[in-house]
Formats: sequence, C-alpha cells, structure tokens
Amino acid sequence: MGDSRTPARKTPSMSRKPSSTSSAATGKQQTILGFFAKASPAPNSSPTPSCLKETTKSNRKPSAVTPVPSSDALEPSSSQENHGSAATVRKTVNYAESSDDDEDVFASMKASQARRRNRQQSKVVDEEGDDYEESKDAVVDEDDEMADFVVSDDSDAPPRKRKRPSKPQGARKRTHASSEPEEDEQAEKDGDDEVMDDVPSTSTAQQWRYDPDNIEPSKPRVASQSTRKPSSAKQKAHTREPEERYPWLANIKDINRNPPGHPDYDPATVYVPPLAWNSFSAFEKQYWEIKQKLWDTVVFFKKGKFYELYENDATIGHQLFDLKLTDRVNMRMVGVPESSLDMWVNQFIAKGYKVARVDQMETALGKEMRERVDVKAKKQDKIIRRELACILTGGTLVDGSMLQDDMATYCVAIKESVVDDHPAFGVAFVDAATGQFFVSEFEDDVDLTKFETLVAQTSPRELLLEKSHISTKALRILKNNTSPTTIWNYFKSGSEFWEADLTRRELDCNGYFAETEGAEERWPSTLAEARDKDLLMSALGALVQYLRVLKIERSLLSQGNFTWYNPIHKNGTLILDGQTLINLEIFANSVNGGSDGTLFALLNRCVTPFGKRLFRQWVCHPLCNIEKINERLDAVDMLNTDTTVREQLSSQLTKMPDLERLISRIHAGACRADDFVKVLEGFEQIECAVSLLNAFDDGKGLIDRLVSSMPNLNEPLSYWKTAFDRKKAREEKILVPGRGIEEDFDQSHDRILEIKDDLQKLLNEKKAELKNKSLKFADVGKEVYQIEAPKTVKVPKDWQQMSATASVKRYYFKELTDLVRQLQEAEETHSQLVREVAQRLFRRFDVDYDTWLQAIRITSQLDCLLCLAKASSSLGEPSCRPVFVDEERSVVEFEELRHPCMLNTVDDFIPNDIILGGKSAKIDLLTGANAAGKSTILRMVSLLSWLLPDLMLIPSRSLASRLSWRRSVATYRRPQPSSPPATVSCRGSVLTIISSRHNLRSSSSCRRRRRYYPKPRRGP
Repeated sequence: MGDSRTPARKTPSMSRKPSSTSSAATGKQQTILGFFAKASPAPNSSPTPSCLKETTKSNRKPSAVTPVPSSDALEPSSSQENHGSAATVRKTVNYAESSDDDEDVFASMKASQARRRNRQQSKVVDEEGDDYEESKDAVVDEDDEMADFVVSDDSDAPPRKRKRPSKPQGARKRTHASSEPEEDEQAEKDGDDEVMDDVPSTSTAQQWRYDPDNIEPSKPRVASQSTRKPSSAKQKAHTREPEERYPWLANIKDINRNPPGHPDYDPATVYVPPLAWNSFSAFEKQYWEIKQKLWDTVVFFKKGKFYELYENDATIGHQLFDLKLTDRVNMRMVGVPESSLDMWVNQFIAKGYKVARVDQMETALGKEMRERVDVKAKKQDKIIRRELACILTGGTLVDGSMLQDDMATYCVAIKESVVDDHPAFGVAFVDAATGQFFVSEFEDDVDLTKFETLVAQTSPRELLLEKSHISTKALRILKNNTSPTTIWNYFKSGSEFWEADLTRRELDCNGYFAETEGAEERWPSTLAEARDKDLLMSALGALVQYLRVLKIERSLLSQGNFTWYNPIHKNGTLILDGQTLINLEIFANSVNGGSDGTLFALLNRCVTPFGKRLFRQWVCHPLCNIEKINERLDAVDMLNTDTTVREQLSSQLTKMPDLERLISRIHAGACRADDFVKVLEGFEQIECAVSLLNAFDDGKGLIDRLVSSMPNLNEPLSYWKTAFDRKKAREEKILVPGRGIEEDFDQSHDRILEIKDDLQKLLNEKKAELKNKSLKFADVGKEVYQIEAPKTVKVPKDWQQMSATASVKRYYFKELTDLVRQLQEAEETHSQLVREVAQRLFRRFDVDYDTWLQAIRITSQLDCLLCLAKASSSLGEPSCRPVFVDEERSVVEFEELRHPCMLNTVDDFIPNDIILGGKSAKIDLLTGANAAGKSTILRMVSLLSWLLPDLMLIPSRSLASRLSWRRSVATYRRPQPSSPPATVSCRGSVLTIISSRHNLRSSSSCRRRRRYYPKPRRGP
C-alpha cells in the first residue's frame, strides 16, 4: 500500500496557519510524510533591513524565513540592545562649576532626593527574563542653557549606543496588573515597533503545516518591510557643520549685510537674521548680542569658574592649542580654567588674535536676589548677567603680567596729509600699561626723515591707519621698521577714523578730564595747546575711538597724562634720525632685529622697569648742552667714588615693582589687592632710598637737586599704614578696611557674625535637646552648616537627611535652613560690598596721583644715573671722561680707542687712534679689503664721539671733542636680492668721516665694478 499512488488526489501544498493554533492544543502531529515532502521556500531576494547597522555577525538576528522553535527565547534586535556586560558609562565631568547651573540648595533638596531614588530604581530585572533595561529617569535632566561643561577623558571607554525607550515603571513587573492608561500602552507599543519592527510578533513554530487538501503551490514568506522612524537622538554640535546649526553662518555677511570683498565690508561684525533671534535660547541670545560685534575677536565667555569659547573661536582653540572640543546647547565649545586665563590670553595674542573677555556680573544667589526684587524681569534677564569687560590686543595690554618685557608698548595712530606741497603728519600714540599719551604734528621732507625717525624710536606694536589715505612711501617705511608681529588696523574715514571737529566734540562732552562727576572739564595743558592742530586731533580721534571699542578709553584718558613728542629735538638734545638709529644698531641688530649686541643692551643696567623706559628716551635724545652733560658725568663720578652707597641704593630700588604701571591700574580701579600692597611698599622703599641719599650727598649737583625735588611721601603713606589689613590682602587677595574706615562695611561684617552666633546657639540647643554633645556642624560642598550626628542618635522626624558616612548622618531642618539662608545672603551682600570698598580705597589713593607720579619720575632718573655708573665701571682700563673744547673749528681726538660692544667678546682688540679736525684734516678716507674692519671703525667712532660722551665714560685713554648738534651715519646697503649678482659686485670699501662746524657725518660706501671693465678713460 505504501507503493501505490492515489490517482485522483490533488497536489498537496503547505498553507500558513495562524500562530494561535499550536501543537500543544491539538495534541497530535500531522503526517510525517507530508512534512518531508514539503517544498523548500525560495529565499527572499531583498534582505530584510536591519534596525541597527552596527549589528555584528555573531549577534545577528535569525533570518525571517527560518522557523524559530517556540521554546527558544527571542533575541534582542541588536547586540547593542540591553547588553549589560559590554556596557560603557559616559563619564560626565563638571568641567565648569557654572554659576548658571547652581541651584538653590534648599529648593533643590527634594529634587535631588527624588533623583537619588530614581537612580536606585532605574535598573529593573524582569521576572520572566534576563532583559536589562535602563530607565529614562536615570538620565540626568540637563538644562540646555545651563548645562555643565561635559567632556570625556581620553581614558574613558566609548559611549554606550542609544537605548530604546524603557517601559513605564508601573509596567515593568509582569506579576502586577498594569494601571497605566491606554495612551501609555499605545506609546509603549509604538516604541517597541520602532526598535524591533522586523522581528515576528508571534511564535513561528506552527506557521508551516502540511495540508493534503490544499493543491496551491507553496509561496515563500515575504518579510515585512521595516519603516524605521528617524532617530530623535541629538547629534553633537561639534560634529555638525555650522550651516546645519546656524544656516546664516554658511554665507557670512557683516552687520550691514555686505559680503566679504565688498569695499565697505566690516570683518569685525557678522549679520544675524531676525528669524535666528526668535529661535535663540536666552543664553544664545546673550552670547550672540556680544559676538555679532566682535566677529574677528576671540571671545572668552565666563561660565562659573571657567572661560569658554564657542563656534569659530572654539575651532581656533582646538586647532591651535588642542583644547578639548565638546558642545553646549547648540554650539561647539572649548573651555579653560579661570586661574589660567592670563596664560591662554597671551597664547592667543602671541598668534596675532584680539581677545575679548566677558565676565559674570553676579552669582547665582545674587541673580535670585535680583529676581526677587525685580519680579517683572524679562526672560533674557532670568540668566546670569554678563557684560563685556574689555578687549585685549598686542598693542593695548594694560596688565603688566601679560606684557613680554618692561619696555613701553605703543599703539600708534597716524594721519597723513599734504600741506604746501610737503607731506605732513599728525601722530598720537599711547602706552596703555602706563596711561602715557604722546601727540605730535610736523611737516616732513621728501624722504620722510622725521616720520622714519619717529617709527624707529617708538617701534609700534599696533598701527591705526586711515583706509586709502596713507602714501606708499609711508607704508614702506612702516613695513621696513616694524616687527612681523605688528598689528595693522585700517579704519574708515569719518566713522572710525574721526575728523578733528568730531574729536573735539567727543572729548568735550564725555567728561574724560573732569576731576569729579559733574565738575567742570579742563583739558590737560599739552592737549589744550594742540586743540587747533587738525591732523593731530584727527589722529587722536582714531586712537580714542579704538580705545572706546576696547572699553579702556575712560581709564586712560582720565589720567590726563599727555606729552608733546618731537621726533627730532633741536633744543638741548642731539638730532639722531631714523637711519642713524638703524645703521648704528642702537636698539635692534641687523641680523634678526633683536636686541643682542646692540648699544642699548650693553648700557641698560637699570633695576626698575620705569627706569628702563626712561633710559631708552635718554638714548634716543642725547644731550648737547655741555653744562648738563658735565653735571650728569659728575653724578656718575660721585656714585663710582663710593661703590658701597651705590650698591645699597641699587638694592633698595631692586625691590620695587613697576609702580608706573600699577598706579595706572589703581586709577582704573582694576588693581589686585596684593599688587596694591606692593605699590605701598614700593613707595616706602623710595622713602628709604631718599634718606640714604640725603646722608650721602654733599649738597651739590644733579643728585642733590633730584632728592630735594622729591615730594613728601610720609604724610600720604601714614594713612595707608592702618587703612586696611595688609596680611589678608597678601594671603586672601581681598582688601579689608580697618575698623572705623568704612561704616557700612563694619555693619555688614557685624551682621555676619551675629548670624554665626545664632547658628552656634541653635547647635547648643540641639545638643541639649538630643542629649548628645558630639553634634557639630559640617560643610559638604555648597550645603554648609549641616548638623552632623552619629547614626545611633534618634533625631526628630522633621529633620531631613542630606548626606551620610559609615558612622554619621548629616541633617537640615527648617530653623537651620532659614539661618543658613540668611547667612548666605548676608555673605553675598558683603562680597559685593568688598568690591565697592576696594574701589573707594583706590579712588582715595588716586587723589594723590600727581604726587605718586612725580616720585616715580625722580626715582627713574636716579635709576638711570646708577645705570650709567655701573656701565662706566664695567668698561675696564683705560677709560676716561670726555673733554669738550669750545673752538671755532671742529675737532675729534681719540687715543687708544676700543669698541664698547666688543669688550666682553674679544680679548685681543687692537686700539685705534683717530684725529679729525683741528690741525689735522677734516676728512679721513680709509680703504681696504672686505671684512677688514672698516665698518667696525666707522661705528666705533660714531658711537664714541656722538653718543657715549653725553652719557658716561668712554673706553679710551683720552678724548677731546667739539660738540656738534647733528650727527648722522649713512652706510652702503648691499644690493637687494632682485639685483643681478653677475653685474654688481664689491671690490673694496671706503670709509669717510667728515667733521664740520655743526655736523659730524660718517659714511661707508662700496665701489662697484662690472664683470667686463671698459677701457680706462684718460682724465685731466
């Protein structure tokens, strides 16, 4: 029977039955022959899309066409889904303890406890399986505007993949009936469908059954196509392009909507469209209100204890200095600690960037107190108030700790015009660290000699030029005589580079020179005399406008420290033009532009920073008055006579800080407490130095005149001996006035002590109430004055536990929290009062500004005399004091002359005897081979006959000279690289020194020859 066939039977086929019909229900198994005769289904040509692309081969879900036994548990949809063993935890670092994120300690106690309870319940194990789920509640709820600076350490494991949404807490236990509404169940179902949409919803064990009555051919099962919804996970800002987050950054325009390349394009601004403002959060709006006007400036934005950079600034910090790039709200961000701000600002400025600093003007507690008073505050007022503090550039640094050296750093504004067919210049420049302004206006010659001299003397660090109003020749001089790090700024005429009339109006109406608010304004005498000089006032206007943008113009102008500057003095000083300063290598060498090997580096032995700055001016403008020169040389001889007194005076001056810069910071109200103490101690050192010189001086000469002109410092300094606590100022960096100096400060301090006494009384009451003397106060972070009790002590039910250890617990209760709150508000008010009291003390000190400045200038002159004395004694023997002869004919006589810059480098220097004028010829012509020493002789004669006799002794056995008022040096300059080297070469050099009645001129030239010499021409 088994071999026979049934002729009328239809062709059997397999039909898909509902999965609800199971073998367990029937208790029978279908014919085994039909099962094995079943046709194998064809594989699906289109593979089922996976819900997670990262699914590995080892953890891949079985194919949809393969039967799955009903006893086998369904695998998760991905290897990343609920994979506890390989899970990694994202490490959250509070990189900034932001005040924006600070919540009220007491208002957030309940919320913090609720979060702790949620974290304890976040991991739930299913009673019927091993699926591990992480609750949504375990994720910390971050405020987008106030999120902490979160970065992952390099050692952290990679972050866990995003998990599917977990079920509500009430539906996690299958043994309990769900009490959730139908909407929650539907949302839960939708969430499961989204993640596991390609997994069969029922068991596939009974989906294929043999049906002998069905003759339809079997069809392969077609898997359902998944329609995965787009993930709602937030992509990190630093991994997205700017145009994806801010479309208007893809097409940059200035604030007037001019694109780059437009003649009126302003690179300092950026256009933010109105629609963008409507979509900004309060924090973004606060940031972009500042940044839109500082697009070319790196903005350090204060957040708690950190300064942060956003967007393009963050990219710069990441690329240049490898700062960790992360994201905040919708912006890329890097951050640096507040304590290292100066170091990072210097790093950016050294790279040529401008840096802006935005500070927090209040703390979180201060913000809450402000909101309590101003209940009608707008939304943007609900965040920490921040303001632009200042903008720092390489040429306008005011903090001495940021400056590279003790020399003056100038920001120079130049206005060029033509007057009577001659070039004319108006120049205004400032040393922002000292608040010293210089103004000048002059007509120049065709070669711009005065202009080149001014540039060589000042060495500008930053230039302010009028756009399209500066000549090519002036630009060439600036480029040849400034360093590569010089900052060039081109301003628009009128709006940025002010006209003279606008400058006068601005200076008149802004009260820069009023002694007190509302008082009559009086211009400094130097500035009043230059009021009608239009070129000068226009240049000053550009400088004032620029300082206003940097937010430092008022603190500098209100000092009233203006000086007239003449690049070429004709009365009382020698004329050293720019070419002479360059060719003699007075301040910069010709090798790399540095100071090594220069005359200034050789002579500069000053020990005070303000003395070094004055000595540079002495070198730029040597004396030509014989009486003043001899007076200066007498002072040098007197200091070298008694080296003990000289060294004692030098040791006194060595202890002084840079008083000239610090009193400028005090005037601006931006001095640190410890620096203020240094200033007072510095002036006390000046008093000691003056008393030392009074005992040493014989009552005659320059030193006696300087000492007698020193103002009396005893009276103003006596007040400051008890005005504040100097120890706290050094250690705690705060100014605490003495008792009775500031009445409101004393009252605020007494209020804090009163609250602390109440806290101590409350603690004593609780010790008696609980009969436990071990109770004490403990501070845990910002939760201060918690009552700490052993775990064995039973506390009242209204006590709320805040923290605990293995042996103790810490509590708050209503009466205690009220007192702590009062203490915190009193301390916040007191901290604001401390800043106000510091400003009062600075203003009180600034009343005697003229006295302090006069003492500094006299001290700097004494330091320069000490410098000349030390330099003279270091020349060795023979050395002599120059003798100036008053003859009609010019004369220069040297015997055994040595080059001063080579005394420490060459041991076998051969001295030279030089005689010019008098009974000898006025011209010396010296020829010789290349590198024979002709240029050395030229510079040696020039330095020792022109410059050094006006300052100090010289390295020669004897020197006699007639003083001349103009001295210049011209040297042959080698051909530029563009000159053809095959046609011009050097055969020999000629040294020419010419001595005339009022002029001593030296020149060095090089005779040229061609490759092929022409036939000699017969001459007369």
